[in-house]
Formats: sequence, C-alpha cells, structure tokens
Amino acid sequence: MVANHPDAGGNHYLASYINRRIMVTNHPDARGNHYLASYINKAKDVMLGKTKNNGSAF
Repeated sequence: MVANHPDAGGNHYLASYINRRIMVTNHPDARGNHYLASYINKAKDVMLGKTKNNGSAF
C-alpha cells in the first residue's frame, strides 16, 4: 500500500505522512494487526532507504 503510492518514492516527508496515516488504523494498540503493521513499517523503511546491506528491512 505504502510502496505503491506514486509520489512517495524518494520523498521523506510524504512517505512518513502516508505511513502515519495508514498506521493510525493498523497499529496493534488500536486493535490493528501486528503482522500488517510490521510490513507497513518495512515498506516505509525500504522507500526511505533504511535497509541493511542485504536488502532486508530487518
């Protein structure tokens, strides 16, 4: 969802904004799914280039 947004790639502020909006409804503390929340965060890390050398966000 986050990674498919056409304007988010390379734009730190937009990627963070999109991630925040999606996480509001999917955060485990708000009765969201922990598994889905972790993948939303992983997608944000990939878009922002915050991955380890092996290409994995974890």
